[in-house]
Amino acid sequence: GPTPPPPAPLSIAPAAGWTGVAGSGFASVPTDPVRTSAKPAMRPIVVHRQAFTDEILVGVYAGANNRGSMMGNMGLEKVRVRYEGNVIDIAQPGFETVVDANGQSRSYFGWWARLQHDGRNGVAHVYYEAIPSDATMQSRVIGPFRMLPSASMYDYDLEVAPSQPEIAGQRYQSERAAFNYLRAQSAQHPRIRIAEPGTYSIDGPVYKYTNGQGLCRIEASVPIAIAKSEQSKDELRLYYDGLWFNGANITIDMRYIARFRLEPTDQGYWFDGVSIIHSGGRDEMWSSGQRPVPHIASENSHYTECDISGFHNQGGRVALARGCSYALGGADCFSNALCVVDCNFADWDSSNWSNEVPALAVQYTGAGGSATLELTNANEANGRTFTARVDGASVGTFTVKNDTGSAAAGTNYTVQNVADWLNGLAGWTASVLDDTRRATALGLPGTKGTAFTATDARSAPLNLVTTFDIHTDWYQSLGNLENVVLANCTAQQIGAAHIFFAGGGHKDMLVVNCSFGSNTSVPYGNSQFSTAHSHVVMAHCSIAQNFLPRADQGYDADGYCLLANNVFAQIEWRGSEDADLAVTHNHFFAGGLQPALAKHSSSGGDETTLFADASNGDFTPGGDLLASLKKPVVQYDRAGMLRPTNSPAGALA
Repeated sequence: GPTPPPPAPLSIAPAAGWTGVAGSGFASVPTDPVRTSAKPAMRPIVVHRQAFTDEILVGVYAGANNRGSMMGNMGLEKVRVRYEGNVIDIAQPGFETVVDANGQSRSYFGWWARLQHDGRNGVAHVYYEAIPSDATMQSRVIGPFRMLPSASMYDYDLEVAPSQPEIAGQRYQSERAAFNYLRAQSAQHPRIRIAEPGTYSIDGPVYKYTNGQGLCRIEASVPIAIAKSEQSKDELRLYYDGLWFNGANITIDMRYIARFRLEPTDQGYWFDGVSIIHSGGRDEMWSSGQRPVPHIASENSHYTECDISGFHNQGGRVALARGCSYALGGADCFSNALCVVDCNFADWDSSNWSNEVPALAVQYTGAGGSATLELTNANEANGRTFTARVDGASVGTFTVKNDTGSAAAGTNYTVQNVADWLNGLAGWTASVLDDTRRATALGLPGTKGTAFTATDARSAPLNLVTTFDIHTDWYQSLGNLENVVLANCTAQQIGAAHIFFAGGGHKDMLVVNCSFGSNTSVPYGNSQFSTAHSHVVMAHCSIAQNFLPRADQGYDADGYCLLANNVFAQIEWRGSEDADLAVTHNHFFAGGLQPALAKHSSSGGDETTLFADASNGDFTPGGDLLASLKKPVVQYDRAGMLRPTNSPAGALA
């Protein structure tokens, strides 16, 4: 049904004791308790470190499994906000309108409050506490998050206009000159406005600057591009902490920029309403191989309402992705991201990279009775070693690398380099069939480029191919993760495992109201859970592929875990089923496997009949989903509609 209007967010100002110094308003600093039981998951969905002159809306996405349901208050009693000594309690979550960097109003679900500027200026800390409804769980406290109540939005406001004369403290001909001025002034929350069209390389100051408490906003009054004209080294380091790229007039072309490197003190760059592209497309190689990862910016950056296209591994370890559109990507969408909400994905495919290209034919025709070739290390590892043997004895070794220096030197890098080495050995001949991919991608056909032991090269030519063993996941956990939110996302034509939680422990993770449509190149891959899980919840998701709980790889759920109201092709349990996991009210494709412990489940149909048009992102339920209504466990669906007492499994009511 229609979503009721939310109560107006409560307002809060710093307590009387706040002096303008961060933390001075607190009699005691809030702390997060040591985890001895499950805690709610809670992440900010508004970027902090902003300056404001009147008030500012802040919010978090938070929830917990309350004995099998998150109805009502997302399983929480309340969310408490502590702001420099003052405290308010948010009684319930709801939808609030956020006006994005380009003036568009967007509605987001969360727990909301307004921070007030009461005339005092400085740096203020805010903490959030999620208090669970289940008394056996612990509260979670996150913070401090820095905000800047200020007399003006910017302490310095500079223009960059390359064709205009410099005016000290007002206008500069390059970004570097502007950054150098801001560094010299110890700027805290400045703005740089680019006033002329063109392509800008965005060079940072001569010396590193990490003293700003707020963000340095970069915007453009005319359309501009941020790009390099040739391939940069593996990272672009701007030497300025806390950059905020703002508005649709900015297009960042990452074709020749491997990634932005952040300073060690940084809380991440903020990409806000900009376009981020790879103009060469997702299949273009970097130095004849895979691009360095993660893309765009290294750990802990924020992306809000951006259009992003053409990337592999675009979202590694992001702190927040909110309201972004992603298209034409490959490899992983997100690895170890902390919060991804209300994002849309289209056309994710890595198949061109995994294609095998015949690259090298090798044969020994000398006097020896036998000859073999072997290769160490994994596909694309830096430092793979070939060993040629005649009659079991090594006659030579050659190590291939994929680092920047080796690429520049042109040695130990290409397939031709390998052929030259082999042709220099007595009795050996090697012919290059393709030299477009680097030698660390070599391997035997059908092996995904893995290492191989001594393989005959005498009786017939030994043919090697190049391939890239890219494992594609919408979300991959690299392990030992705690406090993660993935909510209200949709993806279509995704040739990937949709959810892959592996590689270490997982604690307090919510996957809610997400829809995933398959790609014909990988129509039914496998989503997987493995290793130990504590309070991992997947609810109301539409997953058009198999789901594998991998007990054979250590999957062990606790009683706070929940798998409810989802749509799966099937659940194929590997190893013994874990009775601690509640598997309830799910729907399965016709004929799909179901675990013995599943309760209140139904089956029938498939991706083409259960949804209106999943291949194009329309997951409106139909067919057997409408015929098998269930008790919901999350109050609002992905579209923000209030779920009725009985509603379909999946992301949309």
